[in-house]
Amino acid sequence: MSKPFRISILSADKRIFEGEIVALTAPAAGGYVGIWADHCPLLALLVPGNLTFREPAGTLHRVTVAGEGLLEVRENVATVLLHENFA
Repeated sequence: MSKPFRISILSADKRIFEGEIVALTAPAAGGYVGIWADHCPLLALLVPGNLTFREPAGTLHRVTVAGEGLLEVRENVATVLLHENFA
């Protein structure tokens, strides 16, 4: 089993998801990035595409990023700020 890390996914008007996950794939400006526990610090511009993440129990979630956003990863916490999205 993979080591979990925390994530917060926020849009301008609501909290989309907050909790522990074991894997994250995000549509960054330079291509999709994969994030796991103990990832190095990262700040990336998000572009339209599918953001997917898996909870420790195996549940897979997908959030469609419709506009731009930001992804910050540091100290086993991923923060996703979305301008627009369709959950």
